[in-house]
Amino acid sequence: MKYIFYLLAIKITFLSCNNNEQSPVSNNQDTVTISRHDQTGDTTVSPLKNQPVVGEMDTDELNDILTDYVSRYRSDFSFDSTFKSGKDTFEIRFRHYCLMDSAIVVPGRYVEMYHLDSFLTHNFESSLILVKNQDTIVREKFGKARFKSLLESPVREYGVLQPRPYIYLLKDAVEINYSISIPLTDLGKGVTGIVGFDGGISIKDRF
Repeated sequence: MKYIFYLLAIKITFLSCNNNEQSPVSNNQDTVTISRHDQTGDTTVSPLKNQPVVGEMDTDELNDILTDYVSRYRSDFSFDSTFKSGKDTFEIRFRHYCLMDSAIVVPGRYVEMYHLDSFLTHNFESSLILVKNQDTIVREKFGKARFKSLLESPVREYGVLQPRPYIYLLKDAVEINYSISIPLTDLGKGVTGIVGFDGGISIKDRF
């Protein structure tokens, strides 16, 4: 065939902040390495600073959910991939990370089951670089602000870009599927960022 296209779906899973394992995903055309390493910079910021701890009456499951969510702050994730589409060679470099910005305060009505008056948390963000035949055609960041036109209250106010994107390499674009949700709740919305191999960028609802 003149053109060989393939679909690669990657689910970025999360490890605690002390895990530096690398997991390669391979096929007969390409190897993608997902790197997991600690958050650089100030890792002393605590999302629970000046907040009440989970009470003794909470279940182990609630404690696990809270602990797991906080552990994601200190991990960032990246992968590099080189692939061909027709006569063109592309390289994608993607990174997903916590901003540690303390920019979101979730009201108590959403986290009262954790015995919290409120929950101070951070935004997540992705950076993507797309290179075509050694020329950089896209250098963009994806955060909640890019998708605000698709969001409704209260997700618009208190939601964050969750650190579990799916990356798809299609025949003419890169798709990044995100969930934007209120931390520690199931209130959220799915959105997609699309980066075309021509350099165009668009967004759409996922559900």
